[in-house]
Amino acid sequence: MENQQLLLAQIQKKISSLLADREVLLTKIGELENQNKSLLEELEAEKNNLADIKEKNKMLKIVESLPEGEDKKTDIKLKINELILEIDRSIASLNK
Repeated sequence: MENQQLLLAQIQKKISSLLADREVLLTKIGELENQNKSLLEELEAEKNNLADIKEKNKMLKIVESLPEGEDKKTDIKLKINELILEIDRSIASLNK
């Protein structure tokens, strides 16, 4: 009988320890989920930032490729037409 009470006390102690461990783990899970959410938001912001930088770089390259001077208006118009055709092709391929 005394062995049974001792065994029961040990089981209750173990259950209490497991419940305490469970609470610690649940808290840690919550913290990690919050950290993960924060990191995903940061990643998305960085992706958007990278896309903006790429777009600005592309625009700079376009501007740098344009000829300078008033007498080069025809060349500029041709370059703009080429860019419009490239945009149209891109839109057409996206619509497929």
